[in-house]
Amino acid sequence: MLWQFFSGMDYYEHRLPCDATQIGRFRRDVGEEGLEQLLKATVDAAVAMKAVRRLGPEASQLVSMLKSFARLAKVFERVGKP
Repeated sequence: MLWQFFSGMDYYEHRLPCDATQIGRFRRDVGEEGLEQLLKATVDAAVAMKAVRRLGPEASQLVSMLKSFARLAKVFERVGKP
């Protein structure tokens, strides 16, 4: 859905708007810091709309684990490339 918004689509479509290479280029162009800002803005908007609620300190462990998985995924991605 974020991809559809930032690529200029006027409304949500159920079909996939692009292939995986376009999403990869989008992520590369936005960069890691940009992706963090997008995620933060998305979470902040969801909290403001009361669609979700913020978790307490125990959630920091989960966030830490997710970041570790993301770093591990990057390592596996590099290993798979020649």
